[in-house]
Amino acid sequence: MNGKPHALEVLLACLDRLRTRNQAWAAFAEAHHADMVAGRFANMAASVDAMERELVSIADEEDMRIRSTLELAFELDLPDDPPPRLSDLADRLPSDWADELRAIGQKLREAVAKAEEAGKRSSELALIGLRVSQGAIRLAQEAATRSIRPPAAYARSGQRTNGTAVPVFQRAWKA
Repeated sequence: MNGKPHALEVLLACLDRLRTRNQAWAAFAEAHHADMVAGRFANMAASVDAMERELVSIADEEDMRIRSTLELAFELDLPDDPPPRLSDLADRLPSDWADELRAIGQKLREAVAKAEEAGKRSSELALIGLRVSQGAIRLAQEAATRSIRPPAAYARSGQRTNGTAVPVFQRAWKA
């Protein structure tokens, strides 16, 4: 190979953009987590929008990465099913190009790991918030149910109840 294959150039650029996009998504996820902890609900909505836009961009870049990987695999006479890993491609390239591909691949893996960790923290906190909210709703439902039920004729402790038509003692029922 005289010059760097076009598919390799495209793949390297794509991997670099994916790294940048994942770093941006991780930053948005960390900001979202901080907003959740601080209860800044207006900021949370804005960060969710930014995270969604970034995910769409990541998906587009992933499509480009797959296409350029398959093109490079074709140029290097590698099978395309399943698509080759970056290490498979690097093994077929001259050492300087292979080192560049491995290095950008490693940086991308690090960015993806950071993004996954940030997303996991945010989702765990959101799950805790959901459980707290569900618990509060359940308590409110129980209080509402108690407030609309007619009072019982007797109390379980054997004590006389108030506010009923006929006061009843539980001990009387045990005879």
